[in-house]
Amino acid sequence: MDSNIIEFTRDLSTKTYTSRKEYDKHFVTLRKKYKLCPKKTDIRKCIPLIDKTKITESFMKFSIRKIGKSSSDVTVLTSPFPEYTKDDKTVYNLCLCLLIFFTLMTFMMIVYEIHFTYF
Repeated sequence: MDSNIIEFTRDLSTKTYTSRKEYDKHFVTLRKKYKLCPKKTDIRKCIPLIDKTKITESFMKFSIRKIGKSSSDVTVLTSPFPEYTKDDKTVYNLCLCLLIFFTLMTFMMIVYEIHFTYF
């Protein structure tokens, strides 16, 4: 492992961060100082080489965890067969149903070498 990356990780890990923004700002400062941009995997590989007593909990929180899509607190649910209600009747999205039908027919033609005649 490159000694500059180890020093970079050591400097990054000794500071206590209160937010992701503060962590990112310090990360950019260290990038300029060391003239390198290590990957997260390189930083993770350096963690065992650093004194454990000097590593802050906030560093572990912001450097190891990825920001996922669930952090936005928005959940999107989709249906393979979209439908809606119009005049108290359930209406299915015909375009999607036809797309699925033709996709399955094409798959069957390729796999089973079956020839269909479309409408």
